[in-house]
Amino acid sequence: MLDQTLVPRVLYGNYEAPRCAFALLLCPFSASLIRANPAVAPGGLDKITGTAIIHEINIARQNPSLYATFLEQTRQNYAGRERLMPGSARRCTEGVHALDEAIRFLRRARPLAAVALSPGLCLAAADHCREQAGGAVGHHGRGGSDPGSRISRYGVVAKGWAENIAYGQRSARAIVMALIIGDGVRGRGHCRNIFNRNYNAAGAASGPHARYGSVCSIDFASRYAEGTLARVGTDTTTSF
Repeated sequence: MLDQTLVPRVLYGNYEAPRCAFALLLCPFSASLIRANPAVAPGGLDKITGTAIIHEINIARQNPSLYATFLEQTRQNYAGRERLMPGSARRCTEGVHALDEAIRFLRRARPLAAVALSPGLCLAAADHCREQAGGAVGHHGRGGSDPGSRISRYGVVAKGWAENIAYGQRSARAIVMALIIGDGVRGRGHCRNIFNRNYNAAGAASGPHARYGSVCSIDFASRYAEGTLARVGTDTTTSF
C-alpha cells in the first residue's frame, strides 16, 4: 500500500498508497500478489471477467459470514501445509493456519457497502495484465509504471488507491479466496484492501501469463472520477 503523506512501508504482497490530496496507497516496491503453481497451463484458464471478480469481492464485503462458509468448505483439502489439488498436492507457506485465520476474520467482520465497478480502473488493471503476459510479476510495468500512474491514465483519485495481483487462479472465486487467505503474506495486505471501507470503486482484469498460466490485477480507489478514456461498461478479460 502506498500513501504519499506517510513514509512508505512495505506490506509483502500488496501495493497500497499513503493518503494525501492526490493519493497512492502504502507500499513502495512490495507487490500485492498471490502466486500459484507455475504448472498451470494457459489453455486451462476459464474466462474470468472483471465484472465477475468485482461481483465476487462484493459478495465477500457485503456478506463476510457467507464467505467464511466458502472457505470452510475447502478445509478438507488441507493436510497441514499441503493443499490437495486434483491430481497433485501444493506446498503452502502456512497452509491450514492461514485458512483458519481468514475464516475467523470473516466470522468477526462487519458487512461493508459494495464497491462500484469502475470502467477506468478496469482499464488500468487490463493494462497491467497485458504487460505481464510474457511472465513478469509485481506491480511495476513497462517504463517504470506503478499502480498509481496506471490508474491516473483513466481518471483522478481524490483520496487513496491500492492494487492486488493474483497469479495462477482459475476462477473469480478462487482469486478472491486466495487474496483473502493471503498464505505467506505478512500483514494480510490483500485482505485489508478488499475489506477497506474507504474504497468505493474497483476494477479488475485477467489474462494469460507465461509463467503462472494466468494473472489477475485488481485496482481499488476512493472517490475516483472517471476520465474521458474510460469506456462505460468496460468488462476486461484480456486476450493477446
